[in-house]
Amino acid sequence: MKTYEYSGFTVEGGSTKGLVEADSLKDAREKLASSGVLTEKIAASERAVKLNTGARASIYRELSELLSAGLPVDKALDTMMSASDSSSRGIFLARVRDGIREGGSLSTAFAAGGTSVTRFEQAMIEAAERSSALELMLSRLADFLEERDELKEKVQTALIYPILILTLGICAGIVMLGFLIPRTIESLGPEAGKLPGLTVFMVAFGSFLFRWGWLVLGVLAGALYYLCWRLKNDEAFAEAFDQFLFRVPVFGKGYEIVVCQRFSKTMSILLEGGVSVIDALVLSGRATGSRWISGLCAEQAEEVRHGEKLSEAIRKIPFLSASIAEWVAVGEAAGGLARMTARAGDRYTRIWESYMARALGILEPVILIFVGGFVLLITLSILLPVISFSQMVGN
Repeated sequence: MKTYEYSGFTVEGGSTKGLVEADSLKDAREKLASSGVLTEKIAASERAVKLNTGARASIYRELSELLSAGLPVDKALDTMMSASDSSSRGIFLARVRDGIREGGSLSTAFAAGGTSVTRFEQAMIEAAERSSALELMLSRLADFLEERDELKEKVQTALIYPILILTLGICAGIVMLGFLIPRTIESLGPEAGKLPGLTVFMVAFGSFLFRWGWLVLGVLAGALYYLCWRLKNDEAFAEAFDQFLFRVPVFGKGYEIVVCQRFSKTMSILLEGGVSVIDALVLSGRATGSRWISGLCAEQAEEVRHGEKLSEAIRKIPFLSASIAEWVAVGEAAGGLARMTARAGDRYTRIWESYMARALGILEPVILIFVGGFVLLITLSILLPVISFSQMVGN
């Protein structure tokens, strides 16, 4: 059976819309007609569905609770759909349920349900299915997404003031470059003599921005679009770009911390759920969200398959080898691998929070200095010719 999205009218004349499950389009129309709905439009939903992080976390949490109560996956999804309409959430759940009923795995069904499910989430759900610990893994995934969403909100809140200052600085710069400097020079006239170098530069800079700024923005937008297209369609380029991100100053360190945190937490959950070390290494690599690290983990999983220790395999993976390998080695020696990787994940969570606090603490004064310096240059470019003119008149 397939889910169809419809809109139409009830026998009372009111408008209605929603979802209906049927074997075919004809069957769907007949079902709606028998329930007193005159269909205006009906079709298999093909519009793109995108859910935010909070909505996806809520779905994972609810599904975990229903599965814990003993419901099969498709029945649990039916129950969740009964509280949804033809909104994005309802369509997403319908697509997931249809994918399950067609014989697909839950991870594949979630990935096909909408464009918002990340590689990390898909890997976690796949790991949950393999470990037969779907309820636990979905609950942990919901926890992780909620923590990330909370941290994202904190970052956005902390960025409000710096962004406000930057916006005001840009507006002030536009007014000064576009109006104040030209008007000041125009009012002084030829009697002002030779203009200071700073004023000449700012006038030329302002003229360039007003004449060619739209072209610069267009080129930047085109370059960004091309980059996104290459990342989506060229696997080799995407992997090389991902490798480059680790080496970007400041950003690369934060990216490394996130990758280590995801790897450790996922490894812990997988091992706790009974997944083999080899599969756990592959799936944990995919859960990092880094294509480069994911490929390296898959390569090292083959080494583990041939008898190498997990800790030694991780040592060969850049940016994971720093400290995770030590935690894994201790876990192997003590017989508590899942426990030690969980502690490593908690440690990286604390490191990430500390890193973000420092980064935001540095970002605010940097933006203030940049904006203040830019406004100061513009102000000086206005005052210098005025002061020079006043001295000429005084002499």
